[in-house]
Amino acid sequence: MSQDSILLDIAPEMSSVSSDKRARILALASLQVNFGTGDIKDLAIAYLAAHMLTMANRSGAGGQIISESEGDLSRSFANGSSVSAWGQTGYGLEYIRLRNTYSMGVMTRQGI
Repeated sequence: MSQDSILLDIAPEMSSVSSDKRARILALASLQVNFGTGDIKDLAIAYLAAHMLTMANRSGAGGQIISESEGDLSRSFANGSSVSAWGQTGYGLEYIRLRNTYSMGVMTRQGI
C-alpha cells in the first residue's frame, strides 16, 4: 500500500489537497521519520504528513482550540506554551505514540 493511500485512509479530508502537494509533504515527512520499518514506517510517515497538512491549513491564531461558539462566531485558543505542536492534532498525537512505541533507546556497552 502506498504512503498516499495510507494518508487518505487515515485522513480522508486530505483528498481535497492536490496529489502533488500530498506527495511533496509525504516526501518531507519521510525525511523526518527515522524509526520503524516497512508498514510501521509508512504509517508513521502518513500520520506525520497528515499532521503537517492539517497545521498548514489552519489560519489565524495558533494553539489548541479550547472553546468555540456559533452565534456571533467566537473561538478561543490555548496559549502556545501549554500545548505542544504535536497535541494540536490527533494525527500528531498518533505519530508521537508510534514514535514512542517503535523507537529504540540509546544502547550503551559496559566492559566486563
